[in-house]
Amino acid sequence: MRNLSKIIHHGDTETRSKIGIAAGGATGLASASGRTHWVTTRPRLFAVISSVSPCLRGSHAVALVLFAAVLTLTGCMVGPDYRRPATPTPPAWRIEEQSAREVANTAWWRQLDDPVLNDLIAGALRENKDLLIATARVEQYAAQYGVVRADLYPHVGVSAQFGQQRVTERGGNNLPAGYQTVTGGQQAVLNASWELDIWGRIRRSSESARADLLASEEGRRGVILTLVSSVAGSYVNLRDLDKQLEISQRTAQSRKESLDLFQLRFNAGIITEMELAQNSSEYEQALATIPQIEKGIAQQENGLNLLMGRNPGSIPRGKGIDDLKLPAVPAGLPSDLLERRPDIKQAEQNLISVNAQIGVAKAAYYPAISLTGLLGVASSDFSNLFTGPAKIWQYSAPVTAPLFTAGKISSQVKATEAAQEQALYRYQQSIQTAFREVDDSLVDQNKSREQLAAQKRQVEALRTYATLARLRFDNGYSSYIEVLDAERSLFNVELSYTQGQGNLFLALISLYKAMGGGWVTEAESLAAQAGVSAAATPRPCAQELEQFCTDVKPGLGLMIICLNEHRDELSPLCSEKVGASMVKLEKAKQECAGDIATYCAGVKAGGGRLLECLKKQGDKLSPACKVQTKRYSALPAVAPSAGK
Repeated sequence: MRNLSKIIHHGDTETRSKIGIAAGGATGLASASGRTHWVTTRPRLFAVISSVSPCLRGSHAVALVLFAAVLTLTGCMVGPDYRRPATPTPPAWRIEEQSAREVANTAWWRQLDDPVLNDLIAGALRENKDLLIATARVEQYAAQYGVVRADLYPHVGVSAQFGQQRVTERGGNNLPAGYQTVTGGQQAVLNASWELDIWGRIRRSSESARADLLASEEGRRGVILTLVSSVAGSYVNLRDLDKQLEISQRTAQSRKESLDLFQLRFNAGIITEMELAQNSSEYEQALATIPQIEKGIAQQENGLNLLMGRNPGSIPRGKGIDDLKLPAVPAGLPSDLLERRPDIKQAEQNLISVNAQIGVAKAAYYPAISLTGLLGVASSDFSNLFTGPAKIWQYSAPVTAPLFTAGKISSQVKATEAAQEQALYRYQQSIQTAFREVDDSLVDQNKSREQLAAQKRQVEALRTYATLARLRFDNGYSSYIEVLDAERSLFNVELSYTQGQGNLFLALISLYKAMGGGWVTEAESLAAQAGVSAAATPRPCAQELEQFCTDVKPGLGLMIICLNEHRDELSPLCSEKVGASMVKLEKAKQECAGDIATYCAGVKAGGGRLLECLKKQGDKLSPACKVQTKRYSALPAVAPSAGK
């Protein structure tokens, strides 16, 4: 049982625990039937009241305050509690990639092996205006959450007044003898007010504001996901256009040399004007392609600069598109998307927020009770202001209740329930959209590989065709039309092949974007190193890490375990993050237990023998168990004796 100080300090513990359960995967959506949720009673509060000294028990004001605390902390919360709605998920993707690897939690763009691309992404995470806007939005919602939570506690103020006045002696009524024409007064007052949250209106508002804060954080993570993918995709497009420009310039130069030769032959009367015109037409076609590609390059550079928060200009180049390495296909099940995709998590937090607003609306049906009071001194003479007779005080408990509102409250409840229904459908739609995007990207990259392989064979065939056609023409076995046809086809297919290379990279980039995963956290870390997250971007657990886990080695889940040991002392946002991470760790432990039963059933526990057995299994282990094995390998030698 928590003590009174913790209850007051953690005013929304019940709200946090409910959302933590939802994040753990509870199913079924609570109906908006208006059932009353009674918060767990706390007998210790009554013990506190009964233990108050006799002199305090005799004070009506103290008794009223303590009774108000009991009502607030043991009251009920009207409205439905959130439960994550059950969502049907496909058992597998339409295309199963045998080469898929557990790389969704890594900085996948580094697999392209281009330092210039890495620098561009780091610059975008540092300066992109959309990300800075999203960061400021998180700060806004964090402050708004503080505003709403403040209503849970008493508000105390102070006021002071000094004044004098003189009445006229020439009025219609004669003043009695000795009447003081100049009077004055001073007073200093300490006033307080407290709305008793008996029906949970403020706690539901706090729950809603907290969900809005978490939604804004997921929105920021969604911006990071889109930003990294956009920068990588734009850079690939740029290198694709560079390669197309190179092909066009090389082809134009080759055709210029051919045209010069044909001009000499035409001047000598060897060929006809028609053959010269055919050759000139092919040359001009190649020339016309160059400005179009150069325009695309300039526009792509401007787009990249905008993503990086810079003015238009040139972009540095790294490796060519032929030298970039294809990233591996990330592995993952459809059910993983519920925890991987920031947009899905944002939609769920929006649903939680609107669900809590139903309780806020329904609380208007019930009486509102407040406590107000003041304590101070007042005197017409400053020298007597702080004497006993100058003392003033007042306290009251006003109660207001609706009698007739012409259906206003019920209409507000219906409007909020309709908003909840919309949020539910948006949440379900975001999940279905995610499933579609992943499936589309898997099909795209799979078919793009097949298409690229066919285009490569076509390029090789046309190069042979062009060489043989030129040889036949030079030896007088065919007309130049055959050469023109071969070179025209080769030029077009080379451009198509280069575009196919870019499309395959873009398909894989889209797949990583659609899958989501821990790579977004990697990008956040990169942003922190670049100066965004550490200063401007509010990291949910930065203060707690500094307070509780300064000596813990980062990575491998050790910091999450450290924070979980101080769960009751974390901020709501940090507690939410730690709770979600612990669910994943627990899932990984369960999978690892299955591997132990399969591969290490005969190994006696203790002395690190199980860990050594798992390390020997290598790729046989499930991906989650590999992570667990690495984590326990990194633990200090005393960890087993500590019960971990």
